[in-house]
Amino acid sequence: MAPMSVFRLNVGNQMEQKTPVVIIYGGVSSEHEISCRSAAFLVRNIDTKKFSPCVIAIDKLGTWYAQDFERLSNEDHETLPIHTEHLLYSNTEPSMGPGCFLRNHVEIQFSKKYRSSEICIFPITHGTNGEDGRLQGYLEFSGFSFVGPDVLGSSVAMDKHVAKLLVAEAGIPVVPFRVIRQEGWRSGRQKFIDEVIDSLGHRLFVKPVSLGSSVGISKVTSGNELSAAVELAFEF
Repeated sequence: MAPMSVFRLNVGNQMEQKTPVVIIYGGVSSEHEISCRSAAFLVRNIDTKKFSPCVIAIDKLGTWYAQDFERLSNEDHETLPIHTEHLLYSNTEPSMGPGCFLRNHVEIQFSKKYRSSEICIFPITHGTNGEDGRLQGYLEFSGFSFVGPDVLGSSVAMDKHVAKLLVAEAGIPVVPFRVIRQEGWRSGRQKFIDEVIDSLGHRLFVKPVSLGSSVGISKVTSGNELSAAVELAFEF
């Protein structure tokens, strides 16, 4: 792994009484920009009287960078930029073990030793790798406390087909839907379109099955629009 560049934050004399909270944003998903906007809101509103914030950004290539919380919180942006001066981790370099580089970074920032469970991770990442259970599994395996659902809740909620099946099984009403996989789409496109129009009608919403609710979504008002909407969803 490449040498880490680190810096310390001036968080006041009561630093030891605060819970360190690591805000992680960005990521390699198509919802990267949405994550940066969500993180901007969190950075502006986190209660620094109760928590010691530490911010980490993941760029679109999967490289992790330490961010200066004070610098970000003083920037008037609706979305957070990613500053690349302080490399933490690159997925092209070997890892130091589960959670090690994250815990080391927090300990250096706040000049204090922590057990992993004493550090709270706030993943404000969206979409693939961020809210589908993969990052949550890494955090659980590393022993961190973190905000949001666990691995099972994240992965089930991300797959809209599986989620709808489980919800329906529990007796909760579900809007009628149809699912098409790429292989079925390639071999039976027109058959699928005809079945959908016959069963659901012409007014539809089409979305990727395993993504958030920000990109790849189309409103369809005629059979002629359905094919392009499905093709768009498959891009994500």
